[in-house]
Amino acid sequence: MHKTPSYWDNTQHDLAIIGAGITGSMVAFFLEQLAPSMRIVLIDKEPSPYGATTRNAGFACFGSVSEFLDDKHDHGEEYAINLMIKRINGLSILQDVFRHDDIGWKNNGGVEFFTTKDMYDECVEAVPNINQYIENTTVNPFKVKVYDSKEYGLSKSTHSIVNQSEASVDSGLMLASLHHKLRYSKRLFGCHVTDLNDVGTTVEITTSHFNLRAKQVLVATNGFTKSLIPDLNVLPNRGQILVTSPIPEFCIRENIHYDRGYFYARQLHDKRILIGGGRHLDRENEQTDVMETTMLIQESLERVLKNVILPKDSKFTIDYRWAGIMAFGRNNEKEPIVGFKGNIHHIVRMGGMGIALAPVIARDWAKVFTESN
Repeated sequence: MHKTPSYWDNTQHDLAIIGAGITGSMVAFFLEQLAPSMRIVLIDKEPSPYGATTRNAGFACFGSVSEFLDDKHDHGEEYAINLMIKRINGLSILQDVFRHDDIGWKNNGGVEFFTTKDMYDECVEAVPNINQYIENTTVNPFKVKVYDSKEYGLSKSTHSIVNQSEASVDSGLMLASLHHKLRYSKRLFGCHVTDLNDVGTTVEITTSHFNLRAKQVLVATNGFTKSLIPDLNVLPNRGQILVTSPIPEFCIRENIHYDRGYFYARQLHDKRILIGGGRHLDRENEQTDVMETTMLIQESLERVLKNVILPKDSKFTIDYRWAGIMAFGRNNEKEPIVGFKGNIHHIVRMGGMGIALAPVIARDWAKVFTESN
């Protein structure tokens, strides 16, 4: 049933933020610091933000060496450098905003495994240049290392590149802590925005419950953007994940990257192993906002888990499987899109790195928005 709004519901807001995940909520947080009298409403269609914010792998990372080279090949060196630096800056801001304990931040570092010598040699050759590119933001994070099978229980020694500056977070705790920091922003959950109508002096917002008005609107719906702004180069991409039963013998504490960042794994606090990725194996079907797992991708996750990551003959069961929705461009672009048309603004396309990118994009947008209003 479509409800009628009360007087309080119908009061015009200065800004309505569509999407209360990490991007939209970070914008609200920074605006509250800069302009505490601004009337802000956060609107999300789910009872709790659901797309990628609480359905990700919890990596606080800025990319592996092979991912950097892949981005460089597809979009150019400057693009790859700027994207990595932006992620690093975002993670720095995240640590300024939160205490580590409040978001489950763990400085475990990261490691990229290689199973082909050609890719390993190419990445090793690139390490000095990448470290030089980002030397003003962090100190030489990438180092070459061999994981000895006897020490780590792997079936064979594995060539790798470690990243001492990488970390992980508890995604659910991070979102709860972020919403706890919001003091003035009104929040509407379970309220699906179906249409936006910019009439010049205000934006009419049609929702599944009642209609609202705001002077301006910010769309921060990432992979679900097409339903509100169909002409942007934003495509939903499904990210599938599984989590094992506890595997006590697994002793690698770093986040694990493999195959240009398309596979990623980490040990959770209760000794379970989380692994996700594989969208490149079925690009056409994984460009969807349907949150379902598929046999093809789930089997690929299990295969990488057994053949690349886990000690030989590890015994485990799969206890959790789920999917989240990320956003990329038509040509796998990962750079966020920030812009506006009239009174409708957008910050979308986090490229699977919202934890790192949202803080810096949100902070910069909030500064510009406050100055112009």
